[in-house]
Amino acid sequence: MSHGTDGVPYAGSGEDEAACKAYAEILQEVRIAQTAVQFLLGFPMAVAVTPRFAVLATADRALYVTALMLAMSAAVLLVRSLVLSLSQAGLPAAVILCWLVGFWFAMPIWHRVRHTDLTPR
Repeated sequence: MSHGTDGVPYAGSGEDEAACKAYAEILQEVRIAQTAVQFLLGFPMAVAVTPRFAVLATADRALYVTALMLAMSAAVLLVRSLVLSLSQAGLPAAVILCWLVGFWFAMPIWHRVRHTDLTPR
């Protein structure tokens, strides 16, 4: 016998109880996935604020940015593929990857080219 929100027992159907149990299991999985995504994205982001990051070579910084960008896109792909099908998860992950490439690589290059003084001295 199930209990309502007021604590009073009611005779729910087996389907209702099964649906509630399935919903609770999905919520638990989402909580676990949320924590995993936080670890996946949080620790690499924390590296950028450490004192040693400032002394990295340009190639090492580019490697870091590329790895964090791919990790974020892969995390979106993984989480969405668990909830939806892989084909439905691919497009948002690709859009995020393109957005990150645009903001982390294309915009700085465009800004540098636009604001570089090209006149000979």
